[in-house]
Amino acid sequence: MECPFRTNEELIEEIAALKKRIEELEKSESVLMEPCKTLQSGEQEYRSTFENAMEGILRIDPDGRLLIINPAFANIMGYESPQELMSSMTEIAAHLFVNNESYCEFLHMNYENKTVKAFEMTACRKDGTICRLSVNSRLVNDDHGKTIYIEGFITDITDNMRLKDELKNIMREHRIIIDNANIAISLVQNRKQTWVNRKTEEMFQYPKEEMVGQTTRKLYPSQEAYERLGAEAYPVLARGETYETVQELIRRDGVHIQVRYIGRAIDPPDLSIGTLWLLEDITDRFRMEESLRKAHEELVQRVAVRTEELKQINEELRSEIVERKLAEKYLRETEKLLTARNILLQTLIDNLPFDIWAVDSENRYILQNSMSKNLWGDCIGRRTPDLDFPAETLERWETNNRCTFEGKTVDDEFRVKMDEKELFYHEIVAPLKQGRDIIGIVGANIDITDRKQAEEELHKSEERFRIIFENAVEGIFQTTPDGRYLGMNPSFFKMFGFDSSHEMIETVTDIGQQLYVNPDDREKLKDLLVRQGKVEGFEVELYRKDRTRFWVSINVRAVFDPKGSILYWEGTNEDITSRKHAEDRIRASLHEKEVLLKEIQHRVKNNLLTISGILALQLNRIKDDESRDTMITSMNRINAITKIHTKLYQSESYSNVNLSEYTKELLWELSRSYGLLFENITARIGDISIDVNTAIPLGLIVNELVTNSMKHAFPDPEKGKIAIIISKEGSRITLTVSDNGVGLPANIDFNNTESVGLSLLNQLVKQIDGNIELHQENGTQFIITFSAD
Repeated sequence: MECPFRTNEELIEEIAALKKRIEELEKSESVLMEPCKTLQSGEQEYRSTFENAMEGILRIDPDGRLLIINPAFANIMGYESPQELMSSMTEIAAHLFVNNESYCEFLHMNYENKTVKAFEMTACRKDGTICRLSVNSRLVNDDHGKTIYIEGFITDITDNMRLKDELKNIMREHRIIIDNANIAISLVQNRKQTWVNRKTEEMFQYPKEEMVGQTTRKLYPSQEAYERLGAEAYPVLARGETYETVQELIRRDGVHIQVRYIGRAIDPPDLSIGTLWLLEDITDRFRMEESLRKAHEELVQRVAVRTEELKQINEELRSEIVERKLAEKYLRETEKLLTARNILLQTLIDNLPFDIWAVDSENRYILQNSMSKNLWGDCIGRRTPDLDFPAETLERWETNNRCTFEGKTVDDEFRVKMDEKELFYHEIVAPLKQGRDIIGIVGANIDITDRKQAEEELHKSEERFRIIFENAVEGIFQTTPDGRYLGMNPSFFKMFGFDSSHEMIETVTDIGQQLYVNPDDREKLKDLLVRQGKVEGFEVELYRKDRTRFWVSINVRAVFDPKGSILYWEGTNEDITSRKHAEDRIRASLHEKEVLLKEIQHRVKNNLLTISGILALQLNRIKDDESRDTMITSMNRINAITKIHTKLYQSESYSNVNLSEYTKELLWELSRSYGLLFENITARIGDISIDVNTAIPLGLIVNELVTNSMKHAFPDPEKGKIAIIISKEGSRITLTVSDNGVGLPANIDFNNTESVGLSLLNQLVKQIDGNIELHQENGTQFIITFSAD
């Protein structure tokens, strides 16, 4: 029979097990409490964000009932608190959405996409006013995929939408005004039209679709005119100034018109944003004379008819006082109207940009505008023959006036000298009629001096160009893209051995096959022209008429029509045969010299190595330490020179040595020779190359300074450190060699010493025209500067 009591040992084991289990439970409880604390902290942060958010937040269940809202949403809807809104608005579809279809669309998008962004809807506030809202929402499901609620973030966009609608209306009105403006307006970006109004379409007879997105090149008579306007206008526009000019352009029907340009950059100096152009067709100004004559004639006739009517009225009113008073009053009003019309007519005439005048049947001046008086003086009331003008001018006027009194219109140009200046005028003279009777003459003089001078300059320029073309040393030509010549100057056909341009044009029908030694070169030239528009310095070998070969350098450009198709090529040929032969001779001579120089460098290096080898053999037989030291020093000096020639032999350049590579190899050899650890030598040397005349003495200088440090500076070589720095600033090179050794003896003057090494050092520094400095604060430091040239 078992004992029902436990022994002490069993109780102790059971108590220990319970204690361990309690400790594990406490640890588990601590681990479980951490997520709870984190969850409570996150819930507090979310609650703070929810309550203080600037945008409205709400949750609705799948049946459309509000679950929770924040104060911002209540404020948007016009309620004092979320509680007030929740008590008044139970179903969101009935209260929040004005349009039930919008609510259905909102639910559908949430269930379809899980999230909805920037959904716009119309809602009704507490006071009945309508507001516009933007909603970002998401659908929240439980672990089984069942919808728990929809959470939305709402922003009031009522004011934004109202401003946006107002802005659209304003922009629509402005666009209508600009599009229907009575002046052509065009927006241009990177020389392409991005917008034109209706007046622009009417002016050039192109529909908007053919103008927008295209350059204005097709409106210009030439590529040169198009590029010239760009070169003149865009620097002015970039400075923020207004550019104004008059330019001849071409309508779609081929008619040339004169257009006044006024341009302004939208955001100078950044022209990439675009430029605004106002265009005015001023072609009719050049034809205004005839319209002005007709208007003046009609006005004079109306005045005459009206005056006759007034006379008849006055006769009828003499018999009756009342009618006379009424007639007088009417007459005064009519006279005022006529005076105003006459003032208006005179003002209009005075402001015309040309000379307007009129004479009666006796050649007496009855009308002059301001410009006419400024040119000829006040002639009102005076007869033409009595004026103080040159006899030639009076004779021409008399002839023109006589023809005009016969009923003819005179269109003439004349020249007059005024104030030592020669002026040119275009004169139009027409009869001034009253009914069928000619009662005078009306005329207009337009100053065409600038045009005449421009025509004269153009003629001179054409003559100068012809002389240059005929006498140019270089050959000048024009060809078709398919390989036929259109024209050339004498230098060109003589270059090919032909007697005339006609002979060469008739003989050469395929330039590539007949003249090019390698016809593929012609195809390469054509390909470059198609891609670049011009080619400069294209060197090619050609055949002369007698099939001898010669070299030319071609400069050529393609000339395009308004549609962008190539019309022809034009350019120049320069005979470079002599230069080519000279280059070949120089190249061959240079190669020979390079081979010779390389062989010399190789032999010098080998001779130095031979000398070094002889000294090494001799070194083995020398027992005296001082003599051995002297021999080693000499061998190191020879080695420094040998490495210079080795570098020259291995380099592509036979005159320059790279200091960095050379110095580091020299230091390696010296460290091996004197037993100093190479790790104790620091070298900071820039990428510097010098000529051989400087490299040899500089290499010996480095050899002497480093050798001196290694031999004399360090009682304990393992602790010795040497630093070499070579830098270049401008045209000066600085060499610094320093060590942390014991320094030179105090009684030694390094500039005046019997030491071979220091004496050699001074001589080498003088050889490279350099300066040397000695500093002994912490060890020894030599600083040598010299010119890099």
